[in-house]
Amino acid sequence: MQDITELTTALLRSALALDDPAPSTAVTKEVQALYRRVDEDAQSRLAACVDANGVERALRFAVAAIEASLAAQALDAAQEWHAGGNVAAARVNSALARRQLLRAAASLDKPLVSTTGLPSGGPELALPQGAGVPAPRDSLVEPGVDVSAQRNIAAYHREHERFYTAYQTEAALDLYREANKLKVLAGVWLDAPGPDSRPNVDYAKEPYHPVGCVDLNSRHAIGHIGVLYMEGLDETEPSELVVLKNKLRATAMGSVRAGQWLVDKMYGAWKREQQVFLTQSAELGEARLNTIASNWRGSRTVHLAGRVLWLGMELLARQDFSREGVRRDREAAARIALNAAWIIAMAGQLQATSGLEMAENDRSWTAFLEGLPTAAR
Repeated sequence: MQDITELTTALLRSALALDDPAPSTAVTKEVQALYRRVDEDAQSRLAACVDANGVERALRFAVAAIEASLAAQALDAAQEWHAGGNVAAARVNSALARRQLLRAAASLDKPLVSTTGLPSGGPELALPQGAGVPAPRDSLVEPGVDVSAQRNIAAYHREHERFYTAYQTEAALDLYREANKLKVLAGVWLDAPGPDSRPNVDYAKEPYHPVGCVDLNSRHAIGHIGVLYMEGLDETEPSELVVLKNKLRATAMGSVRAGQWLVDKMYGAWKREQQVFLTQSAELGEARLNTIASNWRGSRTVHLAGRVLWLGMELLARQDFSREGVRRDREAAARIALNAAWIIAMAGQLQATSGLEMAENDRSWTAFLEGLPTAAR
């Protein structure tokens, strides 16, 4: 695995070398190599996670890889535009690459907080099968995309993104809420006294089956989290936890699939919308490129959120959350619940980031639409 300081320095050095709108072939190759290094490290770290601490460390590299992927793409475009004599388009793309490299360096430099993890040497959490990012592809686009088509795309997708800005933010809130349920339960299991052991009560008798477990429940939180452990003889894992796990596993795969689809669409959009620089001003082209850059990052972030959420579900699957399963080792069950909750919350942060990216697009979409020739409206 790569040295963080060396990688961060290399990213910053490449960013500083991009003052010229015509990036050298050497700089472009260096950035492409840096992207591959960061991405390979990210994938290795994600595949080796055993708890929330490992996931957080992997995310520094995974997010940096997303940023660096766009830097490499923008530098390729800058070189093509400069070779074709469009210095303004080259400058816009080169500036985007520089910003992306700085963002990648900032991700690697993010401070880490180590919490109580799980015992070292534990099994690695399995990532979902077939959940990789689609391979890059070139889109076959004729020069000079029709202005009316450009306007149609911008107008319709601005409205679509207004919906998904709220949707992604609400999805993040839902993940935070589910994570908080697990945090509440873990807190109870770590701090509560042992089970109710009154000598005159036989919980095997039906009249006592609905009695709440004093060592597993937070009575005042039940109205908020819905989870209730009872002493009944046939009680298994609370249905609310079963629903939580099933829902979040489906959410994880949905995010992975949606992210894969969006990543593939961004390859086509990148080439198509670069054509704006052939017919419109550099300022208008930059406004359109801003939306593509945000969606490039956002599509990969949604995909990453799904993979991270899946890791949280894999961790939850290792614990028996029935009454007796938790009581066998309440502290161990609490640690698993806490680590899973932190991982779920990390997925929520990624979902929220995707929503934020789209929220920032609205002004760029509008600037692009307002700048198009009146005759094309």
